[in-house]
Amino acid sequence: MVLVLVDDLKGELSEGISYVERRRPVPDDKQTILIGMPQGYWNILDEATADRLLDPHPGLRVEHAIDQEKFAELARNADGIMVIKFGVDPELLSRGSRLRWVHSLAAGVDALMSPELGAAEHVAITASKGPHVRR
Repeated sequence: MVLVLVDDLKGELSEGISYVERRRPVPDDKQTILIGMPQGYWNILDEATADRLLDPHPGLRVEHAIDQEKFAELARNADGIMVIKFGVDPELLSRGSRLRWVHSLAAGVDALMSPELGAAEHVAITASKGPHVRR
């Protein structure tokens, strides 16, 4: 048997071929990254840095939230999250979710870690340790 991943089934499939519909709508092939940090952190950034964060690459769609409520709402559709001061809802860590990457904007991940995040083997966890090192 051959499995074919399709967004829409157009026409008939041949005998012996099945299809699997996507679990989530994908309007285009861009990955969605969510940056979650309180307004005070955004205020530290100069305009050019903020612009680079919000539009880093043509293959990425970047959204941002300055409060936990909006962050939780937008996180449901994120492929990756960059976060400081907001927690990651354990519901987002299930194997059926889109989330595959969580990045701590702090130098470590201690404040971000939870038993659920540690157990989510399909989610990469990274931190911004390098940029904070004195040279």
